[in-house]
Amino acid sequence: MPARTVNASTAHAPNVASALASSNKKRRNLYLWGPVGRGKSWLVNEFFAALPLEGKKRWHFHDFFRELHARRREAQDSPSRPAGTSAVDLAIDSLLQDCTLLVLDEFHVHDPGDGQLLARFLRALFSRGIALVTTSNYPPGSLMPNGLFHDLFAPTIALIEKHMQVAGVAGPVDYRSLPSNNDGGGEGPRFSDGSVISAGADDLARALDGTGLCMPEPHEAVELRPTTWPLAALRATETELWFDFRQLCETPTATQDYLALVRHRRHWVITAVPSRDEISMNGWQRFSNIVDILYDADIPLTLISEAPLDLSPTESPSAIDIARIASRLGQLKVAAAMN
Repeated sequence: MPARTVNASTAHAPNVASALASSNKKRRNLYLWGPVGRGKSWLVNEFFAALPLEGKKRWHFHDFFRELHARRREAQDSPSRPAGTSAVDLAIDSLLQDCTLLVLDEFHVHDPGDGQLLARFLRALFSRGIALVTTSNYPPGSLMPNGLFHDLFAPTIALIEKHMQVAGVAGPVDYRSLPSNNDGGGEGPRFSDGSVISAGADDLARALDGTGLCMPEPHEAVELRPTTWPLAALRATETELWFDFRQLCETPTATQDYLALVRHRRHWVITAVPSRDEISMNGWQRFSNIVDILYDADIPLTLISEAPLDLSPTESPSAIDIARIASRLGQLKVAAAMN
C-alpha cells in the first residue's frame, strides 16, 4: 500500500482515527513520518486525548526504552522469575498488560542492541492485536541509518511495513519556527526560555547578562550519579545544572541518566560546545538525545560556545537528526533574540 501524505494544518484528530479505520484490517496501525515541525506529535496527541478508550498508553520513545530497560532489569533480578523464562519477554508482557492502543512519539532507532529489543517488542505487540500509532522523522526504510547495522534491522523494517499503514506528514511549514510558537506562555520556565550564546571567554560574563546565569566557580563542581554511571557537573543546584559538553556527551553517559535528571525541573546549561566536525558520532547522538528529552519535558536549555553552532543541512547519516535538533534549537535562538 503506498504511503499517504497529509498536511497537519488541515488535519484533525478524527482523521487519524479515520486512517486507522479505513486501512486494511490487518494494518490497523499507523506510522506517521515527515520533516521536523510539521505537527506529527501535535496530531497524535490530539487524537490520543480525544479517543475514549480504556487501556490506551502513550510514551515518548526515550521514555519507552527507559521503561523497557527498567522492567527488564527488574525481571532479571527478581527471585520469583520462573526458571527458563526470558527477562525481556517478562518486561514486554508487563509493558503491554491491559494495553489496547499504544502511541510512541519520536520513533527512531540507532543502537543495534535497542534494535533487537524493538524487534521483539513489535512482534509481541502485533501478535496481540494491540493498535500502534507512531510518529517519526524517518520513513521506515531509513530507520537504523548507520550502514554498519542497517541490514540487521531490515527484517524489523519489513515487519513495520507489513503491519502498519505509512502516512507522510509533509506540509511546507516548520511550525516550530513561527514566532507564535515561542511566546513563553504557560507556567514556569520552558524550553524556549533557554538560549544559544556564542562568546569567547573574555566576553562570556557580558553575554550572560540578562539571562540570570553566571559561570560556575571551580569549587561548585560535583559528581552526580543519576543511575549507575558517575556524571561530572560544573554546578548542580535546585534550579540549575551545568555541564561541560565533552564530559556530558563524549563519555559513556546514557539516555537513562538524562531522563533521571529531568525529573527535577532545572535549567540545563551546556558549556564549551565544540564545532560540529569536532563532535564524534556517539557524542552527537548523546547531544541529540539530550535536546530531544529536554524539549519533550519543556525544560530550559542554554548552550554556550565560542563560535556559532553550525546546524546547516548535511548529507551525512545524521542529516535527519541534525534537521530535527536545528528546528528545536531554533526556538532558543528566537527566544534569545526577543529578550
